[in-house]
Amino acid sequence: MWYNVFMESANREEDGGKMPMRAYRLYRVVCCLAVALATVPVVMLLLRERGFMLLWEGYMAAATALAVLIGILLPYRSDRGLSKARKVLFAVLAAPAALQLAAAAFWVVYVSDLLVNVRFAAAIRDADRIVIRDGGGGCCGARPDQEPELYVITNRSEIAEFNKMVVFDRMDLPCMCCGYPGIDWWKGGKRVVMTAVHHGQTLRWGSGFCGDAHFAPGSARRLQDWFKAHCGVDIREQGSPFYRKCFFMRAEIEAKADAWTKSHDGRRPSLDDLRNPVPDEGGRNGLSCPVGGAYSLEYDEDGRPVVTCGSAGHGWRPGGR
Repeated sequence: MWYNVFMESANREEDGGKMPMRAYRLYRVVCCLAVALATVPVVMLLLRERGFMLLWEGYMAAATALAVLIGILLPYRSDRGLSKARKVLFAVLAAPAALQLAAAAFWVVYVSDLLVNVRFAAAIRDADRIVIRDGGGGCCGARPDQEPELYVITNRSEIAEFNKMVVFDRMDLPCMCCGYPGIDWWKGGKRVVMTAVHHGQTLRWGSGFCGDAHFAPGSARRLQDWFKAHCGVDIREQGSPFYRKCFFMRAEIEAKADAWTKSHDGRRPSLDDLRNPVPDEGGRNGLSCPVGGAYSLEYDEDGRPVVTCGSAGHGWRPGGR
């Protein structure tokens, strides 16, 4: 039957050649994968960790690799083939085993540091221009093409030197900010990679990384020095929190505008009406964007307040309003 053809990987003569023993390695691999998957809730309980973190930190990949190794080295052996019950068991476990292998492969390629440098180097290999933007990674409704350029590299040797500084040693979970500054690699008129530095320690490539790629220690130091010398930017301190602070300030202004309208018989307030109820972070009366952008207050077709910010990248609003 196809089970025997598909799963029988070796024959062995035992007991002086009287008993041919068939080795079913794939069957054993599938069973071992099921056991490995069953250990996940136990490990979650012992470590008080979420299943997602076990996948992210590589536990599932390690358990999967161990299960495959055991299945290959210690196959199920039988002189009568697989029983009907074992065939049914294999059919039931085959699908989750395939998903488990796929999850492990995804971790190796996208989450672990095994291939991150190779994949990133391949993506930027043919770039002929690097643009450092006064902005982030394109989130918060930013328009990267409209953000000021801090520095542009077009010389091929300088591009190669910059690329050599970008080396990663692991992947981190993504933070909640947009990052600063933005770094884009271009080929001709096409942007091939858009990234942003996060907290001076990681690089986020939204379309290429599953998370943020952490700079190797030497790489982080060289990049910090380079940005200070060429852009006047301290990538460890600047930019990261500003997008979130601006968003929360605008959300507070909109909430205050709603409350004002209800308490003033439907009259819509202006920004000047809201200056006293909304002090800034320093305790002074005012409505100030963290990076100096100017706020504007308008109302949509349903009469809801909409606050926008004049600073590049700070115009994003909840729900896309």
